[in-house]
Amino acid sequence: LDDTNKAYNRIFKGCTDGSVMSYYKNGNASSAFISVSQGRDKITLEWFEDGMLKSERVDRGDGHEGYYKEWHPSGLLKFSAALRNGKPDGPVLEWDERGTLIRDERYRAGTLKRARIKGPKF
Repeated sequence: LDDTNKAYNRIFKGCTDGSVMSYYKNGNASSAFISVSQGRDKITLEWFEDGMLKSERVDRGDGHEGYYKEWHPSGLLKFSAALRNGKPDGPVLEWDERGTLIRDERYRAGTLKRARIKGPKF
């Protein structure tokens, strides 16, 4: 694991095409970092210990655009956000454990433009 962390840090400081994986003690993957296009496009994945996908982040063109998604342990989507330059840009949505939408926000270049939070007016 120490070698994996060193390689992961090396890739983050100066990404080149390649990937780094880490694993739980049970052998299931815990995280993966993949870099392509000479480091301009990056994908980071995380899994729960049982093997279900926990999160996914994609950055394209040196982080100019991408997205982030996160799941509940049940496999239902928990959070989704469009990103530009590392900031929210577009829809930011969040769901509870039952799959009910509890947050609906719209951003432009990191600035909140519209928000609806679960409640009487949602």
